[in-house]
Amino acid sequence: MFGQNIIWDFQTTSTINQSQHFITFSDTDSQGNIYVGGRYGRLAFPSVNNITFGSISNTTSSTELSRAVIAKFDKNKNVIWVKEISSSYGSGINSLVIDKQDNVVVAGYTDGQNLKLNPNSNTIFDTGIPSSSSFLVKLDSSGNYIFGNIYNYVSNMTLAIDDNNNIISTGNYVNYLPIAITDFDPSPTSTYFLPPPNGLFIMKNTQDGTFSWARALHAHNTPTINTVKVDKSNNIVIIGNYESYLKIDNNTFPANTSSSNRSFIAKFNNDGHFVWHRPLTYYSSGGFASNSKIDIDSNNNIYTATTYYQPQTVSFPNQTFQAPDGGRNIIYKIDSSGNLVWRSIIKGEDAYDFLSIKLNPDNTINFFVSYQNDKIIKVINGHNNSEETVHRLDINLNYNYLSQNSKAFYLKFRNDGKLIFNKSDFSSSSYSQNVDYEGNIILVGYYDDYQDFDPDQDIKNIKYTSGDISGFIQKFGKCYNGTPDGAKTQTFCSLSNPKIQDLHPNTSYTTWYDSPLSLIPLPSNTLLQNNVTYYASVQDESCPLNPKRLPVKVIIKTSPPPLSVNDFYFCSNVYGMTFNQLNINNNQNIRFYNANGDLLGNYSNITPGVQYYVVQYVEECESEKVPFKVFSLQNTVPTAVSPQLFCATNQPTIANLQITGQNIKWYDAANNILPTTTPLVNGQTYFASQTINGCESTKISIQVTVNNTPKPVANVNQDFCEFANPTLANLVVNGIGLIYYNATGNVLPLTTPLVHGQTYFVTQTLNGCESEKLALTVTLSQNNVPADNYRTSLCNVSTDNTMVVNLTSYQSNIIANPNNYIFTFTTQAGAPIPNPANYTLNVGSNVINVKVATADGCFKNVVLELVLNPKPIITLPEDFDFCKGKTVTLDAGTGYTSYLWNTGATTQTISVSSPGNYSVTVTNMFGCSNTDTIQLSYSVLAEIVSVNINNNTATVVLSASGNYEYSLDNSSWQDSNVFSNLGMGEYIVYVRTKSDCIIGQKPFSIFNIPNAISPNGDGINDKWKIAGLENYTGSEIHVFDRKGVLVFKQIINKKPLEWDAKIKGSPIPTGNYWYSIKVSDGRNYTGWLLIKNRE
Repeated sequence: MFGQNIIWDFQTTSTINQSQHFITFSDTDSQGNIYVGGRYGRLAFPSVNNITFGSISNTTSSTELSRAVIAKFDKNKNVIWVKEISSSYGSGINSLVIDKQDNVVVAGYTDGQNLKLNPNSNTIFDTGIPSSSSFLVKLDSSGNYIFGNIYNYVSNMTLAIDDNNNIISTGNYVNYLPIAITDFDPSPTSTYFLPPPNGLFIMKNTQDGTFSWARALHAHNTPTINTVKVDKSNNIVIIGNYESYLKIDNNTFPANTSSSNRSFIAKFNNDGHFVWHRPLTYYSSGGFASNSKIDIDSNNNIYTATTYYQPQTVSFPNQTFQAPDGGRNIIYKIDSSGNLVWRSIIKGEDAYDFLSIKLNPDNTINFFVSYQNDKIIKVINGHNNSEETVHRLDINLNYNYLSQNSKAFYLKFRNDGKLIFNKSDFSSSSYSQNVDYEGNIILVGYYDDYQDFDPDQDIKNIKYTSGDISGFIQKFGKCYNGTPDGAKTQTFCSLSNPKIQDLHPNTSYTTWYDSPLSLIPLPSNTLLQNNVTYYASVQDESCPLNPKRLPVKVIIKTSPPPLSVNDFYFCSNVYGMTFNQLNINNNQNIRFYNANGDLLGNYSNITPGVQYYVVQYVEECESEKVPFKVFSLQNTVPTAVSPQLFCATNQPTIANLQITGQNIKWYDAANNILPTTTPLVNGQTYFASQTINGCESTKISIQVTVNNTPKPVANVNQDFCEFANPTLANLVVNGIGLIYYNATGNVLPLTTPLVHGQTYFVTQTLNGCESEKLALTVTLSQNNVPADNYRTSLCNVSTDNTMVVNLTSYQSNIIANPNNYIFTFTTQAGAPIPNPANYTLNVGSNVINVKVATADGCFKNVVLELVLNPKPIITLPEDFDFCKGKTVTLDAGTGYTSYLWNTGATTQTISVSSPGNYSVTVTNMFGCSNTDTIQLSYSVLAEIVSVNINNNTATVVLSASGNYEYSLDNSSWQDSNVFSNLGMGEYIVYVRTKSDCIIGQKPFSIFNIPNAISPNGDGINDKWKIAGLENYTGSEIHVFDRKGVLVFKQIINKKPLEWDAKIKGSPIPTGNYWYSIKVSDGRNYTGWLLIKNRE
């Protein structure tokens, strides 16, 4: 029933018609058991759905969009177990790998609500958020739950296993605080965050799920990592894509443009440290998460592929190559250092998808790729750039009821990049490929409608989905020995002279024979014969000989003869005309092509003068192409330049207009025909047509300019210095292209000497047209310098009686173009002025004689009079201060014609009461002005800090220095702050400013300390009093007896000192007592006090 290379196939089934099964991940263990994973449900419609693996059937709830499912098969297709990971709304598998102990590790996604992470338990795993998350779950080979981790906000998670059973994962993470952040450490007691913004990650977990490390990659927009693999040295290799840029550590890798999608491959060591990055194709489709997009051999060479749709340059460190236009896929072999070993390019025309790549045990390469509508693809071999043409089996021809998604190609390459085998008719959704320990190929995916699961076109193994979409597994042996791909009837046209090389398959591993058993190959240039069967042998060099050959019956149909067609000419406009209007062959069985060989519709518009081809056809065989063009003579207009220029002096006519064409006719704007003798009018537009084969063209317009050049402009009588030996070049004439003539009409050179009394003639030429002549009469004289007297008045820049000026600055006032003359300055008395640039003027009139001469000796004497007027003198006082609240008067002085203060006042004096800068500008009778400024400020009032007493001298101390006056009686004032030879007693010191601002007053005392009292009650000298001490609050007084015992103490607090020599109301004994007085201003007094009481 089956071809020898198909071992078995399996399809999921469903009891519910609309169920969809997306089985997209697989792996095999050391025993050849097969593990598959994916999801089932209806992604756009929450509903009850079902999936059945053999006798095991599972069903979703009505709220679920999808449910993650994992199944194990033995090597003989028996279903061992089926496990599910479910949540309230949706879950699915993103990656599935088998570790070195035959445990299965899966990654997937969940909506995060009511998550049953352990497929063997109904326990709900709390993700902590209601949003989408990813999970990492490990089961043993019996399906028992080992551990499960949740990673919130992670998506597109893919997996790989290193040689130590550590789990390497990649995906997209979120760091968008305070809204969302991904914690990579599953431990409840610790966290690990990657830096913002959102980005890609690579993570390593130990075999028990414990977090080891994670690292970030950042890129613009939504980058993805499609596949991760670990090489034999435990290095990590990823393939993915990004827009605009990719950042790895401190390295930024740009895409081709900000909006292009760039594929890349990168390598990291087992600790996550960056090793290298290689940009692959841009304008590349991003693809999907897969475990099948990278494979690595025992020497750590990397095999992968990318897609693209624009021609571009792809660069590696060791070489650069061009990805050509029409290419769609590139397959790469890259060594461990990131150097390109080889590349193979697949060319197609339509949608394409890189499905999987896998190494066989002999290091040949299995490559699956889907092309949506291409029946033919071309493969550029990686070993020598030769090209192979691969035809897809025509599924509509053999199985016209099959799914239109059976369009995947299987391409097998030698390890040097040469294509050695191909097969077609695989599901376009064959997303996962594995090779088991026996070298068998495991293909996993899904299909809709019908699918033939035997690749041999002669054997039908057609299955129909029991639901909407079903999953499948195909297990193949390494080699194929069925019928090669190809149409069994191939039709040609006799015109092409078909040969063996025109049959397909026509790859380098295809050989054609004239019988099923012949051993003699047919040469590629062998002409094919009608109704003869030829036999194709397709051999995979890595497999044993396949004896089965493809029989192909050749039908050669007779091509019709070529049409007889000439070029077409129309008087009317052919724009908008279509090919069918030419009525070639009565529009029967004809086709039209452009010069590029593109087929054109019979109702396509014609472009005049373009090369087209026409054929006739019979039963799809075409005749030879016959070329033709279509011309509109109406639009074959004459050619001419517009505008055209003429000179009025030439009296131009229409005959002088320059035009190229046949049978020219001339018209005016009113469409009247004009004879060629018609004079041309400046600014007029004329119209012309040509007539060819009786077809008059449309008209072109020519604008005419008839230039009437004016005479040049000049003084017709010009005088020159005889000593200068003037020539025609010295004549002053305004014009362009000047030409000089004598009276007889001869052209004169500019070097012609001028002659006194002679008349010369000059013309100008504009736009090629010469004017009429202008007559100039010349005289030669000896005193013709055009200088004039000059008088001006100046205001002195200072208040001095003199001012220095530069006499040469007045030369331009005396004569125009002074640089052309020599100036000599002398005083009125005739004395030379040796330095006219530094000449001193006196106030009043200053007359200077000036001689203005030419270099050739002509001169003129003129007078330069400079009147120097005085600058006003202003005598505002120096800056001063005044007391706040008072008014001061500022006087600018008398004798001026105008005053202007900065306050706006225009009087001689102003009164001001505010501080500030005041300025006044005065103008005298000569119109000369001067400005003076004064700064007024409020007087700074100090404070009396203290009065320091030293013996009989008092010094007043103020808080700030300044000009102050001091007085002890408020009438007699002194500048000194020191008062000497003061007698005992109390004083008040007064302080004011020079401007009579009162500072204040302060009392002070020169103490008179009594040294004896007699407190006997007679009212005389009964108490010890120190006048003025009450002015010094805080002063301390102590009185001691001879033994040092304190008998009296008082601290002054604004009360006078009066002690009656009593202690607690009792008189103290008569005797001498010691006193100590500490005055609060720092003075200290000590002495003896005699107290004499009655005894």
